[in-house]
Amino acid sequence: MRILPKLPPLVAVLVVASCSTAPSTGDTGTVSPDVGDGAPEDAPAEARTDVSAVPAEQAQRGENAFLASCTACHASGEFSDSAFRRRWQNRTAEDLYRLTASTMPEDAPNSLPPERYVDIVAYILTLNGFESVDGGEAWNVPVLDQVSLAPLAGS
Repeated sequence: MRILPKLPPLVAVLVVASCSTAPSTGDTGTVSPDVGDGAPEDAPAEARTDVSAVPAEQAQRGENAFLASCTACHASGEFSDSAFRRRWQNRTAEDLYRLTASTMPEDAPNSLPPERYVDIVAYILTLNGFESVDGGEAWNVPVLDQVSLAPLAGS
């Protein structure tokens, strides 16, 4: 059958489309389905302490984790295009972490250790022009709330 070779790319497109709605989480840690319609694209990002540089070792671990866990369904370019930047520019890295951890991998959400998801978020930020520095202290989930994604607007 000719349709079977086309099925994996179709599934990948559907997964990306559903991932890119960027739901956020509430205090309960559950995904809220209506958040994809969050702040307007031109609304200013909340005031946050910008953590301007991604720890280089963490971004490298994130790239390795992305290659091992994500590339079966995703290409790294999906996370650095203009649609991605517009969708996430008014949020924080913690929002991206929570969506990723709660929905990925699709067949086993939240199956990676939390630090692996943080590493993947660090890698995604470097794809979007965030500077990386050697010797920086590794980020954890609470630090991600301090990382504004507002710089994505200028990327």
